[in-house]
Amino acid sequence: MEEKLLDILCDKTEKILYDYDIINAEITNLELEITHLKNMQEGYKSIDYSNITGGKTNKVISPVENIIFSGNDKKIKELTNILENKKLVLRKLENAMRTLDDIEKTIIEYKYRKKMSWKAISQKTYFNRNRCSNINSIAIKKLANIIFCAKMEQKQSKISAKI
Repeated sequence: MEEKLLDILCDKTEKILYDYDIINAEITNLELEITHLKNMQEGYKSIDYSNITGGKTNKVISPVENIIFSGNDKKIKELTNILENKKLVLRKLENAMRTLDDIEKTIIEYKYRKKMSWKAISQKTYFNRNRCSNINSIAIKKLANIIFCAKMEQKQSKISAKI
């Protein structure tokens, strides 16, 4: 059971590594979209008469503005949540990468960032393909354990509770 969970988390870790550049681009696009929505909101605001003293005044904002603001606020919150989750994933990965030794980092870089074949990696590192693959597997397990430690601990506590 525990080994199956580790395999799943290793697969997720590899997906994050393969998609690293895509996730970074998505983060940039989300930041642009949030900024755009905030700027649009500023452009739709009507004149604020709240500073003017005198008799009773009615609310200046129209129903259309209320709909635009509430829709944009909701969209901004949703996009911000997605943005923060993506940033968290990359921060966890970058933090976990600091625990790897130089050869593990090199093999991870070649395999997932540069998308090199095992043959090309073995030629660059002077290790045979099997050794490169083994180093990669060890590194992926290390990364998965660090990135997803909370999930592993939750699973462990559920297993312990059943015993």
